[in-house]
Amino acid sequence: MTWTRRRRPSGSRAGWGVVGHTGVAGLTLGGGMGRLQRHWGFSIDNMLAVELVTAEGKQLRASAEENADLFWGMRGAGPNFGIVTAFEFRLHELGQTVTQRVLLFPPERAPQVAARVREWAPTAPDAVMTSFGFGLAPGDPPFPAELAGRPVVWMAATHSGSPDDAVEALRSLRDLGPLVDTIEPRRYLDVQTMVDEEMAWGKRFYMKGGFLAELSDRYLDAGLRCLAAAPTPGCTITLWLQGGAISRIDPDAMAFTGREAPFWLGVEAEWDDRALDDAHVEWGRTTMAALQPFTAAGHYVNDMVESGDDVVRSIYGDAKYRRLVDLKRTYDPDNVFRMNQNVKP
Repeated sequence: MTWTRRRRPSGSRAGWGVVGHTGVAGLTLGGGMGRLQRHWGFSIDNMLAVELVTAEGKQLRASAEENADLFWGMRGAGPNFGIVTAFEFRLHELGQTVTQRVLLFPPERAPQVAARVREWAPTAPDAVMTSFGFGLAPGDPPFPAELAGRPVVWMAATHSGSPDDAVEALRSLRDLGPLVDTIEPRRYLDVQTMVDEEMAWGKRFYMKGGFLAELSDRYLDAGLRCLAAAPTPGCTITLWLQGGAISRIDPDAMAFTGREAPFWLGVEAEWDDRALDDAHVEWGRTTMAALQPFTAAGHYVNDMVESGDDVVRSIYGDAKYRRLVDLKRTYDPDNVFRMNQNVKP
C-alpha cells in the first residue's frame, strides 16, 4: 500500500513521501518525510499506534499508552523490532488542489537566492513546503529548451492552503530575477506523482543524505563546485525546508534524529548506463564529503544506502543509539530483524 493510494473519499489524508509509489510501512518506520511535513509533521508524528509481531512470535500493540518504550523506538528505527501488521494514523483534511511554484535562477544568483531563503524561512507559514537546490535544467515544458543542461539554482514550493494564501506566502520570492517563474494550482495527486517516472523502480540511483546546519555562502560555493563535477544531468543537490510542525515536537520524543535542523540535505544521482555506475557513486560520495562540514548531527535513515555500525551510530547519535540497543536486547536479543540499518543487541 502506498501513501498516494491511501486516500479517503472525504479528502482526509495521512499522506507523506515525495514519490507516488512510496510504501507506507518502510517510509513511516524510518521517519516519513514528505511534501506536507511542515504542515502536519512527519508520518511518525501522526502515527498513533502500531501493531507488530516480535521475533518470539508475540503480537504487541505499541502506543503512548501501551509498550511506550517500544513505541519510542518504532518511530525512527522500527524495522529493528518486528514485523508490522497494522498502523493507526491521525488524518488531516486536504482539498483536491495545492498551489505549486517553480523558479529557476542562474548559478551566479545563488547567494541572493540563499539570502532570501534565510530571511523568509523562519517566518514561512506551515502550509508551505519548499525545496531549494542545484542541478542541470530540464529541457521539457514549462522550461525553455535553451536552458536544457545548463547549471541552475532552483526553488520549488508547494502550498497546501488556499490559492490566495499561497500567492501571498510566496510573494517575497518573485523579485529575484528568475529565468523561469511558474505558479499554478495543481491536483495534489499530480504533484505527489510528478517524479515517479524518473524515480521508477529498477532505475540506477545513488543517494547520500544529512541535515544542513546553516544555509551559508560557503555551503553554496562547495555545492556549486560539486555540481560542476557531476558526470551527467541526473545529479542534484537538494535542500528541503524543515521547521513548522516538525519543530514543535520534542527531539527526544522518539528515536528519529534531525528534526531540529533547518534543512534536510540530499545528494542524489540517477542514470541509465551501467558503465557509469562507478562515476556516479564516486560523485555522490565525494559531494557528500565536501558538504559534510556544513551538516548538523544525525541522518535520515531512509536515505542511507550504506550500512555498518558507524553509519547506524551516526544516524541516531550516541544517547539514542544506547537506548535503541537496550530496546533491541529486550525485543530482539538474537537480532532476527537485521536486514536493515541494524542496531545490534
